Amino acid sequence: MFIDVSVKDGDLRFESDSTLAWFESSKHARRGFCSVCGSSLFFKMKLNGAPWGVLAGTLDLPAGLEIGEEVFIDEKPDYYALAGERSHVTSAEMHARLKEALK
Repeated sequence: MFIDVSVKDGDLRFESDSTLAWFESSKHARRGFCSVCGSSLFFKMKLNGAPWGVLAGTLDLPAGLEIGEEVFIDEKPDYYALAGERSHVTSAEMHARLKEALK
């Protein structure tokens, strides 16, 4: 599980990318991580204009933010449940969204 912040393509700027490494996690997305410590930093769909999913733990975020959506909810382990009401998206629904976006 990870919690990400959606950042518009073009709004993310790096002060340095000297330790940035990429992993091609699927034909649809790639993941960025630190080549020194191995920390996951973000994922990026390979669609033009797709937002970045920046792992929230890597950012100094303001207080009061709320989770907007839980995806792949049917693949979530049963040992946790996030509090609050929000949209729950199954893996089939998420894959359908991706298929539609790739048209």
